Amino acid sequence: MLTFEYITANNAVSFSEDSDFWITGIDGLSSNEINISETQGVNQIGSTRSSQSVRPRDLTVTGVLFGNLKENRRTLLSCVSPMIPARFFIHEDGESWYLEGTPKRTPVMEETAEIQQFQFILHCPYPYWRTATRSSPVSRRCSDFRFTLVGNGTFQSMRRALSSAY
Repeated sequence: MLTFEYITANNAVSFSEDSDFWITGIDGLSSNEINISETQGVNQIGSTRSSQSVRPRDLTVTGVLFGNLKENRRTLLSCVSPMIPARFFIHEDGESWYLEGTPKRTPVMEETAEIQQFQFILHCPYPYWRTATRSSPVSRRCSDFRFTLVGNGTFQSMRRALSSAY
């Protein structure tokens, strides 16, 4: 099942089919805008590309709130707050990707009797999706070879010097 998460340091909202928070559309999900600079010499036919750069990405997230509208509205507004950095995750088939950004526009709400539509924009300076993997702590392994160090006027092996440091 495809799910989305908006996570800040203090709060999180999960968007999925089995929750009260649904996403109905995301603009800017897969496209990148690229700035291309070109130069043209005298009597040159066409031009020469002199540089190019990928622009930051804006995600426009549109969705619907169900259930307890007052509580869900507060939850969304407290999570998608101005100047609060966030990660926007996509989870699908055991894989996860995310973008890091800050809200460019906080949620705009359109209220109806049973549902409430919302839209917000997340500005992501780094435009590429990153893979979210579980990282393991770095282990303190030493090689089996011997390397001598001078310490306190005596030679020590690297293994002994590192083991005494930790």
